Amino acid sequence: MESKAQESEQYGRINITYEALFDLVVREKSRDDLQALSANFFTELVNYLNEKRSALEILGIDEKEKASRQLQNINRLIKELYERREKKIISLALARSRAGVDIIDTSTLLSEEKSLFDGTVRQLDFYRENVLNSLLSAKVPKTIQQTGAETLAAASRIITDAPISAIGGVNQATAAAEEQGKTENATRLVRFLHAVPRFVGSELEIYGPFDQEDIANLPREIAAVLITKGRAEEIAKA
Repeated sequence: MESKAQESEQYGRINITYEALFDLVVREKSRDDLQALSANFFTELVNYLNEKRSALEILGIDEKEKASRQLQNINRLIKELYERREKKIISLALARSRAGVDIIDTSTLLSEEKSLFDGTVRQLDFYRENVLNSLLSAKVPKTIQQTGAETLAAASRIITDAPISAIGGVNQATAAAEEQGKTENATRLVRFLHAVPRFVGSELEIYGPFDQEDIANLPREIAAVLITKGRAEEIAKA
């Protein structure tokens, strides 16, 4: 039996044709797991489509009609292949979110498909945390907007509870220095220590989602909350 890596290498060596594309769809429909494709499959597919479309311009009327019908069939095959894989990717993301640990094999995902998988997992994790876990704790589920507002509220409490020396003095010299540095100190550069789902700020601005090791320049209040919760750490600006 061929390994997934061997399958991927095999399809990397085969030029895309109508028959090969048809075979890919049949294989995808007949299997529960994602079949392996070459890493540059989408590029090869686009090149194949462009060649077919260019050929239409130099064909006679009868040949052009036949080639046009085949191109329509090719588009149907591409849509079928995409939607079959899309359904499997969403199922994988659902399994990953429900498991709560990274035990899902994503080696057969193309880079574009990996982005779909990661984004779907983040969304599922967010709603599992804020809907299911809230219900299990006898709490009303939270919306994205409520979660964002609570983040800013928590940040506000951190600033309010901080010592006066930490947020600015009371004499004129300190006030002037604070005003001068207000613009450059409005944000903090942070590195994420853990993945953080998308959230909404007080003005309905959207932040994230962020992956582990991502770097972002965020409003000081939001950055303070993330740092306090151990989700991120500040990076000193040069």
